[in-house]
Amino acid sequence: MILVIGGFPSRLCQFFLLVTAVIFSGCEEWKWKSYATVEDARKEIAAGWIPPTLPPSVHAIRLTRHLDTGQAEGSFEFDPKDWSYFNNFHLAEAKASFSKGSSKAKRKAEGYLFATCYQGTFFGIIAVSPKGKGYFWTPDYD
Repeated sequence: MILVIGGFPSRLCQFFLLVTAVIFSGCEEWKWKSYATVEDARKEIAAGWIPPTLPPSVHAIRLTRHLDTGQAEGSFEFDPKDWSYFNNFHLAEAKASFSKGSSKAKRKAEGYLFATCYQGTFFGIIAVSPKGKGYFWTPDYD
């Protein structure tokens, strides 16, 4: 029941409707962070949000994670001279097909190599390019 005064809901009623709408709007809890170096990202690495064994030249790390679902994705840059460092990941061309137009399909088309990564507390997918760019995400991130 809505209290109507002069044909319009009262201000108090409008306030409660607004608060209720905000509470039940399903606001997503995403968190974005950036780190200049691997050392700066140690806390997130220890928590399993970022792969722990990245080359020392990694920089410009970006992380996006969902606080409720545990989904995460991120990117980083590295010195192309460290490309051989990623041999430990057993990289390969992605054999999976990704949704047309998705960022994963784009990386596949650009020649990124992919690997499933189980390291420490991190479990996810990593995609890297010999040009010095890398991405990572949890398997359930779409």
